[in-house]
Amino acid sequence: MIATEADQLLDIEQAAMRLLAQNEHTVRQLNTKLRKKGFDAEAIETVLQDLQQRNLLSDERFAEQYLQMRSRKGFGPVRIEQEMHEKGVGDSLIAITMDDADINWYELMLETLQKKYGSGSASDYKERARRARFLEYRGFAAAMIGKTLFDD
Repeated sequence: MIATEADQLLDIEQAAMRLLAQNEHTVRQLNTKLRKKGFDAEAIETVLQDLQQRNLLSDERFAEQYLQMRSRKGFGPVRIEQEMHEKGVGDSLIAITMDDADINWYELMLETLQKKYGSGSASDYKERARRARFLEYRGFAAAMIGKTLFDD
């Protein structure tokens, strides 16, 4: 039995909806996952455009939710921006999302530092450097880290 174009579009939409039911995706992420399943690229584009028009697929919603999720886990703006870019969120949307966020990055950095190392201060330069590497890995700006750990 040969699948009609309508059947193929329905199969793609069902696969996309299963993925979206698990968590938000960017258009690029969903496109990649559907291609890996062997669906036709042109048909995927058609379905993804329809899902966007129906507001079932939204890079804006993904970016907002991703920012909230990662910041709650103690990650800083540099890393979150990089991760969003890797997932297919456009630079302008990343900038808007980060600007609109009501997150005090300095407070988040201090909370993350305290959660990892406790409330005691670093005893020597080597310990400060270790903490700085941790915060840098987490995605906090070097200027904030330096001001917190190395300005005496």
